[in-house]
Amino acid sequence: EISLLDRLTSVRNGLEATQSRLREDQAALQDLEREQAEYVAEFEFLFNAVNSEYEELREEFAEQERIRAEQLRLQRLAEVARLDGAAAGASATQTAGFVCFFDQPYRFVNDWGNARSGGRTHKGTDVVAAYGQSVKAVANGTVLKRNSDLGGISLWLDADNGTSYYYAHLSGFVDGLTDGSRVSAGQIIAFNGDSGNAVGGVPHVHFQIHPGGRGNPPVNPYPTLVEHC
Repeated sequence: EISLLDRLTSVRNGLEATQSRLREDQAALQDLEREQAEYVAEFEFLFNAVNSEYEELREEFAEQERIRAEQLRLQRLAEVARLDGAAAGASATQTAGFVCFFDQPYRFVNDWGNARSGGRTHKGTDVVAAYGQSVKAVANGTVLKRNSDLGGISLWLDADNGTSYYYAHLSGFVDGLTDGSRVSAGQIIAFNGDSGNAVGGVPHVHFQIHPGGRGNPPVNPYPTLVEHC
């Protein structure tokens, strides 16, 4: 029969062995924690380095885009300065209060006078944007909706200053817009499309400016668009 002293000795030995293993486990855990801390520090260093490099590249790209946009703006201004007659566009007085009818992104070039089918020449500026993109009123005035084989879904905006603006190849009008509706500059009135003889082509708004109203011939919208868009 095991004496109490022997049992006490056995329990003490077991306790000492357990404590020894616990110390070993604690030492191993501390080693793992140190190793983990080293990995975390290295990860943070590499992450910060990559993030710093990304920021430098992003800033460099933004600067290149700014330079490119400025070069394009100067090229457009130089082109506008060479224009004369109807190609020179409307005066600042005739387009007072003008705002761009698209939000970015969009694009346009000076295509006034370009050849068109049937011996026609282009009497406006085609501004390309995504199908269905919102189209805004360029000035305060009233609208007149139209639909034809050539211009498709289109509208006239008769501005308060006497100038009329024509939008063609739309995909539709904003709900509630009727003939004679009063609109404000910047108000959404329609949506970009490819209707009329532009069906199947690149969605765009064919835009015209008629100083003095709809009964007068159009002038080149390009200079006005360069200034305001």
